[in-house]
Amino acid sequence: MKEVQYMITRVLSATATTTAVLLVGVGAAQAAKICVNPNRTSCEATIQDAVDAAVAGDTISVASGVYFENVAIPSGKDGLTIRGGRSAILDAGDDGLAVTPNTGIGIAIGSNDVTIRGITIRNGDDHQIELADLVTGTTVSRVQSINSESDFVSSAVGGNNNTTVTGCEIFAPDSSAADVTGNGFEFTRNKVRHTSSTGVDVTGDDAVIE
Repeated sequence: MKEVQYMITRVLSATATTTAVLLVGVGAAQAAKICVNPNRTSCEATIQDAVDAAVAGDTISVASGVYFENVAIPSGKDGLTIRGGRSAILDAGDDGLAVTPNTGIGIAIGSNDVTIRGITIRNGDDHQIELADLVTGTTVSRVQSINSESDFVSSAVGGNNNTTVTGCEIFAPDSSAADVTGNGFEFTRNKVRHTSSTGVDVTGDDAVIE
């Protein structure tokens, strides 16, 4: 019985892979690059403005600077990439000037196959990266996390499969470096310092932590 189930799973997986390849091919032809730089009129002024302007498969490049905001990636932005250098800083806290301080989640992800790469996320009083229910395929790569008031990466109650956190520097989260529910979680080549809770808390199968 187990052998039959395994073979069916492999067939379904192959079909899904073929479909994914076709979809990626279509997205690649339409993908755009959107820059974030408040000093250039040809770019968006904020990361959220760029997310709002983006469609599935687009890449957002964030220039050096400090961006005081909380970013929400809604559904319908599958395959979106946000990238920048360490000097591109998303500050989820209060700049001292805003009428309504930014105090929530650094980046809330509601689409599949989103990649966050290279930027720094600091402050805020919630998770620095939070995944919505059933979001899959999130990759967080070479991100620096500083002074989170909760988990660096947090999974929704419904679970998130195939989440990858790799090459990140995670400093002083006021909870876990990662608290994830879902299968296929990978946490590799990360540096974690001064957590106030469990370093990595995973509920699910096929996790890789090294």
